[in-house]
Amino acid sequence: MTVKVDRKAGRIAAKELLTCPDGSRPRVLLAEDSSAARILTTALLTRMGCDVDAVEHGEDAVMQAQACSYDVIIMDIEMPVMDGVTAAQQIRALDGPTSRTPIVALSAFLADSRKATIWRESFDINMAKPAGRDQLRQVIQAVIDVSRGMCVETNDSQDPSRDGDGLIDQEALARLRSEMTKDALEELFRLVIAEMQDCARQLSEKRPENEQKAVAKVAHKLKGIASTFAAPKLEQMSAKLEKDADRVSTAELVARVSQTCACADETAAALNAARTV
Repeated sequence: MTVKVDRKAGRIAAKELLTCPDGSRPRVLLAEDSSAARILTTALLTRMGCDVDAVEHGEDAVMQAQACSYDVIIMDIEMPVMDGVTAAQQIRALDGPTSRTPIVALSAFLADSRKATIWRESFDINMAKPAGRDQLRQVIQAVIDVSRGMCVETNDSQDPSRDGDGLIDQEALARLRSEMTKDALEELFRLVIAEMQDCARQLSEKRPENEQKAVAKVAHKLKGIASTFAAPKLEQMSAKLEKDADRVSTAELVARVSQTCACADETAAALNAARTV
């Protein structure tokens, strides 16, 4: 087996590469609206030996699934234009073998979507964000190896070792440095920082007294960005803001929005400083 090795990222063990039963490289379709998450997940899958096509929303995912054949489809749930559940339904309704392609749900709010019967009818496997290298490898190999249509549960609980008081999970950052090239990691840093700052700007412009749903929506996006890049403090604050946006008083909501914006700015600054380390 010939493996292209990135000297800066380290040697890849052949046993760590994913393969189809016939020895071919798995073809993966990834649908993820976050640019940072899309780049990171694509990089991880590529280093595992997969050929990856990445799109930004569900509508593009359906069109891509119609045009090409894939071994696995990984679908974020919350996406613009067309959400992951709707896209998965439309793929299941297609003619031929495409309708039986294993579809993996990738979502920071997987626990909620799992309650719906429609979720069970559209997806094969649960994978909660943030999806790390080992989890991705386990899930992709599972859907390649098992019979299609079999529901395989994965452990979607958070790693208890994550430091909820820190701005950045340093162990996760170290893993990224070992798994990605310098240029790819630099681009990921740039996108994550820009997305965090943009969400903070959007939150600061909202009027909490009559835009609770809008606040929750931005908080959900910020939570996903934070979970992708393992920023535990920001992830927790964003999750709480999303959950309680329409439950607390206006004064309390204003305070939480301010605190979350401050945390987003602090996290972005910490990531910017970490770029040069």
